[in-house]
Amino acid sequence: MPLWCKLKLMSKTVAILGATSHIAKSIIFESKCYSKIYLFARAPQRVTQFLINHSIDNCEYEVRDISEFDKKDLCVDAIINCVGFGKPEKIRNGGFEIFRTIEEYDNRIIDMMLSGKTGAKYISCSSGAVYGTDHIVPCNEQSTTSLTVNSLSSKDAYMLSKIYSEVKHRSLADLNIIDIRLFSFFSQFIDLDSHYLITELITAVKNQSVFYTEPTDIIRDYVAPSDLAKFIELCIVKESYNGALDLYSSEPIKKSEIVSYFCDEYKMQMRYESENNKISPTGIKSIYYSINSSAKTIIGYKPSCSSLEVIKKYTKLFLSGSKALC
Repeated sequence: MPLWCKLKLMSKTVAILGATSHIAKSIIFESKCYSKIYLFARAPQRVTQFLINHSIDNCEYEVRDISEFDKKDLCVDAIINCVGFGKPEKIRNGGFEIFRTIEEYDNRIIDMMLSGKTGAKYISCSSGAVYGTDHIVPCNEQSTTSLTVNSLSSKDAYMLSKIYSEVKHRSLADLNIIDIRLFSFFSQFIDLDSHYLITELITAVKNQSVFYTEPTDIIRDYVAPSDLAKFIELCIVKESYNGALDLYSSEPIKKSEIVSYFCDEYKMQMRYESENNKISPTGIKSIYYSINSSAKTIIGYKPSCSSLEVIKKYTKLFLSGSKALC
């Protein structure tokens, strides 16, 4: 990041909602340039313990209960909304609660902006799920999303909630709101019980058990926490913008390449299974990454890590329990 950008950030204050989430923890751990960070969570004691456990003292922190978020004026330069449903089973079973939770905090932030309680830029964690399912090519600027409107089900809830939020944000064109579309993300703070591909691989290594998977290949794009933090910092210093930006690594990766790495590096055993009983809560996504690089032009984003580099570094960190940076 350019020196001018770092210097500009040193005077910035930010608020993070949903501070106990995997994404929020990674942002907190990687952020070094802000003057103060307000951390809001339903369980503030867990946030405080996280800061202590990982010796995080990059700047001044203030931890608050999320219920206090909009009780008074909030004098910050940016609000980062990480509230959501992290685990696949929560997304799968969330249904109505997905809409209610995501909309509640989104509306509370927007109401503060509209009422003048804050002049902050709003950075919302969206998802690549807005592009829909089962792509035969990577997501791009011309991608469309289709729905069979007479056959909607609970698996559509997460995607529709994110699309709804983005449309709402675009209708508020005079407000500085940026939606960051995340596809795949991995750090040493991931919940091993989240049942993502990467956590199931790590579990197989830890338990010295066989990893079972379908022979069909898929493609994923794992973004480094340092790249996410850099992306957010570039969004904050962007003077004025209302739009959605896709987040991407320097290179995506095939499942077969990931499995080969785990087999070679950790001597993991792998077996193919003909049927997969694990149904994605947001639908089948064989190719799940974006080549929409508008973030490069709009905010000057350039990723520093490839998906394979992220997997190598953060698997080692997770297995060693190390607190080292990427």
